[in-house]
Amino acid sequence: MWIHKWFMTVFLYSFPLGLCIRIWDNILAFGTRFIFNISLSILSLLKDLLLELEFTDINEFFKCLKDDSHLE
Repeated sequence: MWIHKWFMTVFLYSFPLGLCIRIWDNILAFGTRFIFNISLSILSLLKDLLLELEFTDINEFFKCLKDDSHLE
């Protein structure tokens, strides 16, 4: 559900603008294959946290990623 939004909006819906600009820059430099690479990297970084959450909580977690204050 949430990964579809990542791909359709090229991460703009889920992440802060500064991070999206860095992602877009790399997509322009390395092509669309970078979208899959960054998606796997993000999931890998969040793996431990995601494994502790229920499915509905995971959806809510990805909805609130745009507010990066809880990630610091």
